[in-house]
Amino acid sequence: MIKIFLSIGLLFFSFTFAKAQDTTGFLAVRELKPLSVTRDTGETPQSKAWAYAGYYWTVLPGDSGTHLWRLEGDIWVKQLKLSNHLYKADCKIDGDLAHILLFTGRDIISLVSLKYNTGSRTYKFWSKDPENVDINIGKKAFTATIEVDSKDRMWLASDAESSIDVRWSDPPYTSWSEPVNLATEVTDDDLCAIVRIGNKIGVMWTDVNKKRFGFKTHADQADPTAWSEEEIPSSQSALDLGGGMVSNSLNLASTSDGTLYAAIKTSFNTPGHPRLALLIRRPSGNWDDLYGVSGSGDRPVVLLNEEAQLIRVVYNTSLANENDIVYKQSPMSGIIFTPEQLLLKGPYTDVTSTKDTFTEGVVILASNETHTAGVLAFDKLPEEDCCDWTLYPNPFNDITSLYIKTRASGKYNLTIYSSTGEQLTFLSGDTEAGEVKRIEINAEKFTTGLYLLRLQTKEQFRTFRVVINK
Repeated sequence: MIKIFLSIGLLFFSFTFAKAQDTTGFLAVRELKPLSVTRDTGETPQSKAWAYAGYYWTVLPGDSGTHLWRLEGDIWVKQLKLSNHLYKADCKIDGDLAHILLFTGRDIISLVSLKYNTGSRTYKFWSKDPENVDINIGKKAFTATIEVDSKDRMWLASDAESSIDVRWSDPPYTSWSEPVNLATEVTDDDLCAIVRIGNKIGVMWTDVNKKRFGFKTHADQADPTAWSEEEIPSSQSALDLGGGMVSNSLNLASTSDGTLYAAIKTSFNTPGHPRLALLIRRPSGNWDDLYGVSGSGDRPVVLLNEEAQLIRVVYNTSLANENDIVYKQSPMSGIIFTPEQLLLKGPYTDVTSTKDTFTEGVVILASNETHTAGVLAFDKLPEEDCCDWTLYPNPFNDITSLYIKTRASGKYNLTIYSSTGEQLTFLSGDTEAGEVKRIEINAEKFTTGLYLLRLQTKEQFRTFRVVINK
């Protein structure tokens, strides 16, 4: 650790160098340009972003309909209009196909299937299914999600006025079955989500009346109407407190061995008991005890990096007039969550991301009444970004981090200036080719204002404007 004491303004910085896979948080985070939209990024069971062919993608409504967008740098660029109407999307990627469920909460929803074109480096409507397919899911559905099993059968889970239903379709997904009821006597506030777990499909739902979650599975080779007996996820952790274990947030993800992770919100509403939590179903079918994530917050989603064996739960803080987007992370073995870390300064809510596990980078989005904002968060920096340096967050009030990666080994010089150009301190050191260094800047005693960091290496230099705003 290298400590630098600044005499001017009683400012103290502590620099900590770490290699790429630092388990305290994402290696690097880039804030994306907000996008003007006309619908929010809810609901929590749905996933609206993915990575494919070296690009990041999302489906969001704009001023003239619902569009496919591609991330170019930090800007979302329209690629394809999917509908003239304004929808909330759930996106399932299956190889070079992208299946988009367009949902409004009405009786009829639409499925759009796209195929990636390597020549144009974007998606086109799938030639086997070039038209939007309408699906009648009944009245007052809160949300709907899709999944594809190991036999290429697509499943759709939705919550009708008083039931949890699934439907299925075989390629090219133009003809859909009648509903199979997995649960009845639920409320119109209950919701569900669907997920692939190994060679099975799983559906999890909330049951406000019972103050419990429900869960059923379907083996891929079985008759489509044959579903397991109902499981009560982590029932051993249910407590008779407040409104019970269940609330209206649910997001699912799974790993290749069939382990299921569910980010949930409880209604315990009692100090000392979790507001947000993680439920885990093992491949054996056993559910772990509930893992508390946070005593406050709302709308959690779970993200998995299976290669690094890391879990993140991302959520909004639910603070009045703020709603920052934050996250906590834990190793997959031995669940222990880190302290809360800022991803995106609010006011934003309705976090959404990807269904898939990731190894390099992941897009995380959130919205307010007028815009969708987001970040691109990395556990590994892509090769083309080896000489990009990132400072995040900025502005900050306590801690920010500077990330360095260079092609060539050599000396670096870091100089810190006041906003008037007065040199405050100078530091030099060594860089190793291809090694990521994380310089954590912790301002314990400072004055609000602008500071300049000038970093120079053998290859280039860059100046960062650092805003401290306590």
